[in-house]
Amino acid sequence: MGRKKLTEKDFLKGMAWFRAVSVQAGNASAYALEKRFDPLSFLQRDGKLQRSKKWDRYRDGKRLPTDLTSDDIVARVEGELPGTAKWLRSPLWAAIDGQVGNSYIIATLLRSLADVQGLLFSHQMRDGHSQWIRLPADETLLNGLLGIKSIDSLAAIILMAREAEVIASPELREYALHAYLEYQAVVRSMPELFDIADRIFWHIDTNVKHWAMVNLNRRLEVVVFSNSIKDASALHLSPHD
Repeated sequence: MGRKKLTEKDFLKGMAWFRAVSVQAGNASAYALEKRFDPLSFLQRDGKLQRSKKWDRYRDGKRLPTDLTSDDIVARVEGELPGTAKWLRSPLWAAIDGQVGNSYIIATLLRSLADVQGLLFSHQMRDGHSQWIRLPADETLLNGLLGIKSIDSLAAIILMAREAEVIASPELREYALHAYLEYQAVVRSMPELFDIADRIFWHIDTNVKHWAMVNLNRRLEVVVFSNSIKDASALHLSPHD
């Protein structure tokens, strides 16, 4: 059985990770990062210094950094620059594709979002037991998410959109996608994402669709394209029972 073919979205998460590493390392270049984290890739040949340019390929979305063991590059960088690994490991990437299963899995993923966990849940003691209590999806939550520049905020929003599918809630779907549109300006202001934001929006727009309810048992899925790499704004309707 062959290895799964990587898509542009797969490489986008690697690009987001590279940018997060670069920002945390003081806006370091691909050359500087390779020198710091992969010094053995530099060789002297015929009096000239040569390198693999692996980090250039991370930057350009042509190679995905490995993250399987503690010896892999993502884990090694995380050891020196804590907080960088989440840009690659974020549940956002699975949520874009809809690979989040059920309500329990979604709730678990939402609780894993450290930067916004306090906005989404209240940790309380009930009958001697510690419980996570989900807070309402309301204006307070929206304002809180908009105030935090983090991939965790965007992940929470897209996970809520997927949760709406699982529980068949048009209200939650509308709330989450409104939050997504509002949060785009924040994404564009993040140094880790601003130059790949339009490509990320394209994948979200085409995979996480708006709903237009025809009646209680039937809806239309509406693709609303953000102003993006194709500078497109369009509606595409497809029936969904």
